[in-house]
Amino acid sequence: MIQELRRSGEQFPLADYRVPFGKAAQRRAGSHVTIVTWGWASWQSIAAADRVARAHGIEAEVLDLRTLKPYDRDAVVASAQRTGRVLVVQSDRTYAGYGRQIQGDLVETMEGVTVRVVGQLNTPAVGQSRVLEDAITLQEADIEAAIVDIAKANPGAWLENELHWLNHSPSRHLV
Repeated sequence: MIQELRRSGEQFPLADYRVPFGKAAQRRAGSHVTIVTWGWASWQSIAAADRVARAHGIEAEVLDLRTLKPYDRDAVVASAQRTGRVLVVQSDRTYAGYGRQIQGDLVETMEGVTVRVVGQLNTPAVGQSRVLEDAITLQEADIEAAIVDIAKANPGAWLENELHWLNHSPSRHLV
């Protein structure tokens, strides 16, 4: 939307742009997947969700957190309860980023929710050429692929598939 206004030469609408702390904005309604995002990744997520809806019929709800400290945990949990699948989209690296905090909160709060984080590749630096930069940083195509992937997973698939080893953990048998 902002890019389209800039390209057309139109003026930005003058309105009250104050953002309430800790209050997420629903940028797109959907019932299959919840996308939790902020910053530039919000606009990328909206565009990706629109394309996935047209191509695959998967409707993704996009929640723009707008503020991270505090973030609107209640809105995230409410949306996650409706869809059962949450995709956290961030421009940062996925390793130990803020998205992992949101993922951890959801896993601790809701049993059986499927949560994944998508973002920049875990590389030490961004390449100096445009081709390398595009290969490393978050792109709309990455978000589209993640939406389709998580929509295929059953709610609770993360617990069923990736934590199966907890049932066989030696420490579990020692207690």
